[in-house]
Order: sequence, then structure tokens, then C-alpha cells
Amino acid sequence: MMGASDGIGTSKFLHMLVLPPVDYESSVIDVDGEGDREGDDGVVAVDSNALSILQQLESILPDPIEDEEAYKSAWDVVIDLYGRESVRVREEALQRERESSGSGNSDGVCHAENLQWRTLCAIGRVLIHFDFLTKGVLKEGTFR
Repeated sequence: MMGASDGIGTSKFLHMLVLPPVDYESSVIDVDGEGDREGDDGVVAVDSNALSILQQLESILPDPIEDEEAYKSAWDVVIDLYGRESVRVREEALQRERESSGSGNSDGVCHAENLQWRTLCAIGRVLIHFDFLTKGVLKEGTFR
């Protein structure tokens, strides 16, 4: 039987990239997804400039109605990376937070996990949609 580490060889650098060390003793697994939401645990204040940049990134992503194919293909890659159930649970948590705070995070306060998920998804989908993963960031005059 092969383990996950068998397929990546013996390089310690590769192991750190693919299989980062995890502190299982301090990890808390929240089965219901509601855990400490009643308290203020995990709630962080967000810098308005950072939130503005995140909103600008989200605004350049394809619209689900106008460009449905591009919208779905970017989410398909995110689903392949994180798993369908994980994406569903995280998006539901983000939706609950948006509904509880009204029309978004106008007060600049949100749960750290939701902010991290929202940021990772936005950046990942921008990289996928604009094909930065294969082409990279091109400099002006590259093809002259």
C-alpha cells in the first residue's frame, strides 16, 4: 500500500510544500460548522484598503450570468483543489456571514476563516481566469 508521501520522493523540500507539518494536538475539529460562532472568537477587523482590493479582484472575475462558462470553469478548478464538500461548506459559512452582517462586510469585521477563504478563492480564480498559471505575468513589449 502506498502512502501520500510515497509519490513525491524523498526531497524534504517537496515534503514541506506538499505535506506541510500539522499540529494535530492543537487542532479543533468543528463537525457542525457552527462551533464558536456565538462568541467573538475568530472575528477580526479588516483594513478598509485590503477589503477594497479584495472587492476589486472579485469585480473583475467573470459574471455568472453574462459569462457562465468562464465562471463555472474557474470554480471547477477550485472544487478540484479543495473538494466539492469542502467548497460547499465554506461557501455556506461565507453566505451565512454575509446574511448576518447585512449587505456584505461594510463594517470591516468578519470571521478570519471566511476572510481567508474568500481571499484564496478570489486570487485563485483570477489566476485561473486570466491564465496567469501558464503564461505568467507578461511585461510590456515581450512580443516585439
